[in-house]
Amino acid sequence: MPISLPSEGEAVRAYIVRPKNKPTHRLPVVYCHHQHARQFFLGKREVIGRGGDSRQAYACALARKGYMAFAPDAKCFEERMIPGVKEELAEIFEFARLVSQGRSLQWQFLADIKNGISCICTIPDADPTRIGFMGHSLGGQEALFASA
Repeated sequence: MPISLPSEGEAVRAYIVRPKNKPTHRLPVVYCHHQHARQFFLGKREVIGRGGDSRQAYACALARKGYMAFAPDAKCFEERMIPGVKEELAEIFEFARLVSQGRSLQWQFLADIKNGISCICTIPDADPTRIGFMGHSLGGQEALFASA
């Protein structure tokens, strides 16, 4: 199920992947952050198994185990690519734009994660006391930064 969450005035689309059977209790949620691999055309679709490397579809594996998975795009990826900027230059462009504002791309990633977690807490069948975070490559980095 796709949803949108606000981020600095920008709507960020995310997928929620749930177990097939309707739960009788609130579900633990795992925030699933996609990898980088310089594949800016991929993001949330890879972790839900709709593109890219099927070994990265961990949101589906989590849902089969009884978890709810939350999978958004990071800035510069998939639906958050920067219009009019070449894909391979988007990260540099966004980094420079944010630094000129006294921020950083890492700051943006963490602001998005904070907004995503706030969104998770509003999902009726999500348990806001049981939220985990996982990812590969960039997603693993963000798991470390988010937990800190």
